[in-house]
Amino acid sequence: LVPGIGDFVDPVPDPSPVVVGEAVLRLLSSIGAAAGGALLVLEDLQWADPETLEIVEFLADHARQQPVLVAVAIRTGAPDRADSLARSLRRRRISETIELAPLTQDEVQRMAAACLQTATPPPAIVQLLWSRSDGVPLLVEELLLELAKARLLKRDRSGWTGEIAVAPIVPSSFAEAIGRRVGDLERDH
Repeated sequence: LVPGIGDFVDPVPDPSPVVVGEAVLRLLSSIGAAAGGALLVLEDLQWADPETLEIVEFLADHARQQPVLVAVAIRTGAPDRADSLARSLRRRRISETIELAPLTQDEVQRMAAACLQTATPPPAIVQLLWSRSDGVPLLVEELLLELAKARLLKRDRSGWTGEIAVAPIVPSSFAEAIGRRVGDLERDH
């Protein structure tokens, strides 16, 4: 992101968040000018390190004058740096916020129907998805995948059939993400 810096300094220093933010902004501005706009999407910012949050704040402060849109997804509710940044940007009227509520049971049913490409997913599976996903779309998808892997959700000629899992089913991707977060906490303390 900082071309040629190694020609002048040895060892190459870690660039400051402002330098990285400026480099990212210039790259996005260049792309945006050529393509009629650029979109940068950052997900799960609640897990970002402080330097990344500084870069996001820099982009929020400076991207408005460029053909660039920065969209950020943050899980709110826990007091963390990303949530504080989001509140600060709202107070400064630099950002717009769209808060998404968890899916309702009807929305979980419609999502399951869309994922399974059927008009009526098995009611027992919908109930299981609703009770175990807390309305989180990622968990709905991951639970469907785990149910299919465990052969508790099957498709035959008449459509989808499903069994209610007695044992708790935890999507492997979700368990891995939680494991990484616990590992991060252990390193921080």
